[in-house]
Amino acid sequence: MQVDINLLPKKRSGLRSSKVAFMIVITLFMFCSIGIGSIYYISSQNISQLEADYKAHQSQTERLQVQLSEINENGSSSVGNEFESLVGTRVETIKVIDHILKRLPAGGLLNISYAEDGNVNVMASFKSLEDVAAYQKQLVQAEGMYSIELLKLNQQESEDASTKSYIANLHVKYEPLQYLSQGGTR
Repeated sequence: MQVDINLLPKKRSGLRSSKVAFMIVITLFMFCSIGIGSIYYISSQNISQLEADYKAHQSQTERLQVQLSEINENGSSSVGNEFESLVGTRVETIKVIDHILKRLPAGGLLNISYAEDGNVNVMASFKSLEDVAAYQKQLVQAEGMYSIELLKLNQQESEDASTKSYIANLHVKYEPLQYLSQGGTR
């Protein structure tokens, strides 16, 4: 009978699994360190940018406060004059629109658009062509109006086809200074 003698060392399975677990832990630690480091770097960049923006806003605030104190010392400034002219223009435009609308028949306005340079576009509904002509004549004779142009005229029939109406698109040019002198705030 022969005895088998093995001179090679026995394999230890526990040692190998602990090495694998140790390598996994080291790898996770490295990834976490890289992630935290990159988050810290990005945050510090954002903080430095915000600090620079804050300083820029602070200097702008100081500059504006100096300008405001200069304006208060002078009493009137170009900014104040610009504001007054804007308010005057708004009042003038409202007066022009009121002037145009009060001559329209009741319920006749469909659309109105205006520009503060002396132009108003009106779309209105009239019962007859005579009403359109009368409205144009009233506007031409009105003070401050210097051009009324009929851009488009469409005839519309009612659903039962018993009555007709006319949709007129008018372009009105007025003299802004005329309305400003009547009630603008300058």
